Amino acid sequence: MFVIGVVGCTGDEAPSTSPEGPSAVASDTTASVPVTKPDLPKPIGSANARTMSLESLETARIDLDSPDWMEVAAQSMWVRLDPGTVVQVDPKRARVEQEIEPTGDEGFSDCQLFGSSGDAIWSCSPYGGHIERISTSTSEVTDDVALPFYRTQGHVPLVSDQLWMIAPTGDSIAGLNPEDNTLGDPIALGAVCSTAAGGDGPLVWVICPFDNQVIRVDTNSGEVTGRLELVEPGQVTVGEDVWIGFKGGVAQVDPQSLSVDAVYDVQLNFGGSMLATDDNVWVRCGDGPFLVGIDPTKQRITAIVTDKNLSSGGNIVAVDGQLWTTAFDDATLVRLMPPNS
Repeated sequence: MFVIGVVGCTGDEAPSTSPEGPSAVASDTTASVPVTKPDLPKPIGSANARTMSLESLETARIDLDSPDWMEVAAQSMWVRLDPGTVVQVDPKRARVEQEIEPTGDEGFSDCQLFGSSGDAIWSCSPYGGHIERISTSTSEVTDDVALPFYRTQGHVPLVSDQLWMIAPTGDSIAGLNPEDNTLGDPIALGAVCSTAAGGDGPLVWVICPFDNQVIRVDTNSGEVTGRLELVEPGQVTVGEDVWIGFKGGVAQVDPQSLSVDAVYDVQLNFGGSMLATDDNVWVRCGDGPFLVGIDPTKQRITAIVTDKNLSSGGNIVAVDGQLWTTAFDDATLVRLMPPNS
């Protein structure tokens, strides 16, 4: 588990994978992009939020060994377990359909990488750190691809029809073409980064906790177009705004100006994650409230969901109007109705 608010189960040591292929060299065009140092507003508290139990909202539960990253594709939910097994779940019936074991037999890597290109799930194999392509139509591994990647990067965003992977050194990012399994030209980041997210449009947002930066990358131009300074950013999700979990809480950031419009007094802690939906932002906290709801328009914390038994963090996705979230150290996958604001 990457310690600074990033879901996963690895430490924060330097990556062991050596650079290969086109990601090993990136032209540095980032020097001219200044760092925006925002004036942070006073954090918004939760005094007026409704508090409720997870039990009152829960609609299903599945026991799984160390469930972590999740993707939704082809009417299924795909869950990566810590040992590298990928579990296919029917979200309507709340049942496990298949378990796809990782292939290979050489070495071991505590990698986290997991993403979806719609017709395929991409998951790093713990054996040697390769990336496996799993067909969402057959639920079988169709390719084992040797590509360089930052081993503690978890979610891999699909932007501009490419999966964006951080290089093993953490200082560049490149797009994986799912049609031919090749990496495009790397984009130098000018910082050491660990995770990324995308939304609608060509932008990828890269989180760099060691350099206290959030970096905006335009995948159309192949350039860094903005830098935002926040202390120890660890997690990001993108809706109409960009939401950053950092040492000071959760920041609501204007994607164009990079101004911080609001800060919410919510700590993701170890293993936290976030999800921006059409109307809300859901913060999955580790070692704290199980779930926190934020209304981005009214800029207020609206709901706090608690549970006395599930204390570990996890990933979160939305399927058919309900939320699914993992609790990796509690070996649990939970479905719940979103609390009303």
